[in-house]
Amino acid sequence: MSKKYIKKLDVICMMGGDDVVIPLRIRIEDDDGVRQAYSIKDCRDISHRGTCTRPDGVFVTNEMLVFACKIDVFGALRPITLYYDTGKSRWTMSV
Repeated sequence: MSKKYIKKLDVICMMGGDDVVIPLRIRIEDDDGVRQAYSIKDCRDISHRGTCTRPDGVFVTNEMLVFACKIDVFGALRPITLYYDTGKSRWTMSV
């Protein structure tokens, strides 16, 4: 199954006192252009030092945080991967 890479994404997150980023909700446009919001039910920081290409084809650098998350989509948990580029303050996602 191929992954879908989404560039336009809004993320509501919590910033901890020790510079920990915790994503809470995402908002993306569906195929009809309507913005849909989803709650993040589970999230793990899977970032590491160094550069690599992730299995979904996203090239990750030292300036990126990577999160393996599950979102609630109409009562079913769906896995997603969130990427936060700390240098550009930009979120992206693959599903």
